[in-house]
Parts: sequence; structure tokens; C-alpha cells
Amino acid sequence: MSLPLNYVGTQGDCCKCGRRMSIIHCPTCGSFKVRYRASASEMRGATRINRFACSKCGLVFEEEEQKQHCEAPLYLTKVQRAAQEMAYVADARLRGEPLSSKEEHIAKAIDTVVADPPNMLTPEKLAEFRKEWTNLVFSTQGGHRIAESFNAFVARKLKEEK
Repeated sequence: MSLPLNYVGTQGDCCKCGRRMSIIHCPTCGSFKVRYRASASEMRGATRINRFACSKCGLVFEEEEQKQHCEAPLYLTKVQRAAQEMAYVADARLRGEPLSSKEEHIAKAIDTVVADPPNMLTPEKLAEFRKEWTNLVFSTQGGHRIAESFNAFVARKLKEEK
């Protein structure tokens, strides 16, 4: 479900479901397609109660009910949904659950993006490489400085260690 940006909650104007609080939406389904029910308005003392009806699910609700008791499904952006799905697939793999074909494709994509843990550098090893590279760069060897980039230096050192 993709919402226009003017419906997505902003800081200070965000409902519990992630939609804008200032725009009336259904507290059950989250739809913004609501209509005002003028015939259902009542007078309670000096305040007027505004009632609305959702065009999608048919729920009749009051404005205060929407603001206080919103149980609409959480709105997530595409990036948030993708991150949620990736986390689900990673958890399912750890538990040994069978994966669908779509989830297997996601798992393969995660494997290509995420480096193998043995090849990852620890902060201590990275600091050691940085110190060694800095000494090489700023030391003069025959009047010439080494023009090797840090990334190339780290790649070379990792190959030498294997």
C-alpha cells in the first residue's frame, strides 16, 4: 500500500499507525476515504460530536475515537517493509523453517550483499591496518611517497594473510 507523502505522518502530526493525525482516517482499516455524517451529529452539552463513516469498511466512528483508539495497521514505507521482510527471512533461516521461492530469492540477495563474517574486519584489525598504512604513506622511501589507497592496501593485506 503506497500513500502520497502528504498522508504520511510527520513529527508532531503522527498517529500511532504512522499516518497523519490531522487528516481523518478510519481507526480500523486506516483508509482516508471517510465521509462526514451530518445526520449523526449530536449535541452533548456545548460541544458538537463529529461522526464519520469509512467508505472502505463501513465503520462509523467519532473524531475523538480515531485520535485516541486508532488500531489501523501500521503504515510502512517501501524501505521499511523490505527491511521487515529481510529480518523475517533471516529469522526463518536461523530457525530452520522452510522458505518459499520468494523468500529463497530474498535469502540469496541477503547473502550477496552481506559479507561472510570471517572476512569482516574487527575494529582492532582495522585500526592496525590504518596505522600501518599511515606510516607507509608518510614515510619517504627514496624520496617517493606510496600512492596506494587505503582500500587497496587493506585488500592486499587480507590476501597476504590468507
